[in-house]
Amino acid sequence: MFNNRGDDPIRVAMKVVLTVIRAKDLTKPLKPLYGSLRSVQAPHLFFVPPGKDERAVTFTLPFEGSIHFLGTHLHPYGASVELFSVSRNQTVWKGVRTGGPESPMEVYSSAGGYTFSAGETMRIKSVYDNPTKEKVDAMAGLFMLYSRK
Repeated sequence: MFNNRGDDPIRVAMKVVLTVIRAKDLTKPLKPLYGSLRSVQAPHLFFVPPGKDERAVTFTLPFEGSIHFLGTHLHPYGASVELFSVSRNQTVWKGVRTGGPESPMEVYSSAGGYTFSAGETMRIKSVYDNPTKEKVDAMAGLFMLYSRK
């Protein structure tokens, strides 16, 4: 919706479903969630040449907590986004696009979450596969919802 780089206006829409739980219907107290967007590059928008393109960035988590949701923002020809724990040498989650260049990406969702420690180093890696003969615009962001311990 936000990447209309042409001179002509276009019509866009977004469908939202909102589920409401009344306080009196809670079976246990809600736990606050915090959000973060991490990108493999700053500024977020970049160009990928024809063929395969991989980019990665590492960061350190400053507190203890659990990751409960991971979602991505990829432009067409983005193939995957991976969150990898460098500290543990293990993949936390890898979202893969199944289908064409406009198809949706997988998401990670877990009530229990992926528990992490303060000081843990993570890496986000994106893979693009550009089948065209021209460079294309790209963006590889990872949305994270987490709780703090």
